[in-house]
Amino acid sequence: MVLVHSPSSLSSFVKLTAEGYFDDRHKQPLPNFVKKIGVVTSPSGAVIRDIITTVSRRFPVEILLFPTKVQGDGAQEIVENIQKPIRGKI
Repeated sequence: MVLVHSPSSLSSFVKLTAEGYFDDRHKQPLPNFVKKIGVVTSPSGAVIRDIITTVSRRFPVEILLFPTKVQGDGAQEIVENIQKPIRGKI
């Protein structure tokens, strides 16, 4: 497998590495089992129904839906709603 990076993504990675963002002191252990799963998708699509069905069968976890337009006008919401759980807005 060959990884291809744009010059800007590579320079961003180098800059963040130099600033210490990937240092071990920032790393946290991952839990063995998650308690919540966040899903950024349309609330009316088949995707969320499939996810709910599959997760309910396999794992007893809470599913947090971040309703998002995934096609057409307003699809910019995808980026905004992906950032919500990262910023702790859940």
